[in-house]
Amino acid sequence: MTKSPPKPSGSRATGPRTAEGRARVAQNARKHGLTRTSPDTKAIAALVDSWLGDRRMQAVPRVLLWRFAQERKQIARAVAHQTAILDQLTAQLDGMSVWGQFGGPTTPPASETTLKDFALSMRYRAEAESRARAALREIIHALHMQAAREGDANGAP
Repeated sequence: MTKSPPKPSGSRATGPRTAEGRARVAQNARKHGLTRTSPDTKAIAALVDSWLGDRRMQAVPRVLLWRFAQERKQIARAVAHQTAILDQLTAQLDGMSVWGQFGGPTTPPASETTLKDFALSMRYRAEAESRARAALREIIHALHMQAAREGDANGAP
């Protein structure tokens, strides 16, 4: 028995064939809001301007301060989303306890979608926190470099 020659790789990738599958795939690039850039640019600009009021912060590139402020907004958005999910779960579970056959309280499990939303929110919060830490490291580096330049200008060793 001989094997047939392998098909070219492009002939295997057909994508979804049903209307339902195509509709689902059409939503792949849709953003749910946790990772979108903050539309509240006035608030971010005001925060960055307040930081730039400090003489030392003027050595930091504005784009780094902007990035850090934006990540802080993303973290706040993710925390608000997590809080809303927890409030929803709490409301669902209030009064739903029933005594099980062994005398202990049992509650129905939270919906799988709700738990997935919470896990997704945790992931985006962790990613935003990581990006905020990276921006903060760059800000600190810029401040150290400015301090070193000022030390060199003043004749410090």
